[in-house]
Amino acid sequence: MATHTKAKPAKKRLGRVILNPRNEVLTEEIRGIVTRRSGKFAHYCYDYDDMLIDENDPEFQTCLCGVPNART
Repeated sequence: MATHTKAKPAKKRLGRVILNPRNEVLTEEIRGIVTRRSGKFAHYCYDYDDMLIDENDPEFQTCLCGVPNART
């Protein structure tokens, strides 16, 4: 009688692609107000009309920029 050990599947961890690997300071000026972001995920977000965000902004939680597509 052969015994089979069931292998545990590897956990898939879908992280984000780092969009600002060198932590460069990105700036945006709107109506005279200058916004600066320098986090690892700082970017001009397509989902929010090219608004400058990084991981410290509340919009980042729902942003899909840099998230790998699970279907590909």
